[in-house]
Amino acid sequence: MVLVAAGAVIGVAQHLQGNLAFEREIYPHAAIGDLLWSAVRGVAPLAAPGGLILGAVAASATWRHPAATTPAG
Repeated sequence: MVLVAAGAVIGVAQHLQGNLAFEREIYPHAAIGDLLWSAVRGVAPLAAPGGLILGAVAASATWRHPAATTPAG
């Protein structure tokens, strides 16, 4: 789960970096706030690696939870 979460964080960073580079190329004189906002909504979506992060958090939250174990007997 830690590897999935770490990979997802790296994926989010790479998508954001690629989107930011694309926006800088299209709008070289734009303000950094506008560039960041456009990068977050950009062409390479952040939802896929972000979903992995949420999945890893959900899996770790339910790991060995008493309600998920079967009763012995």
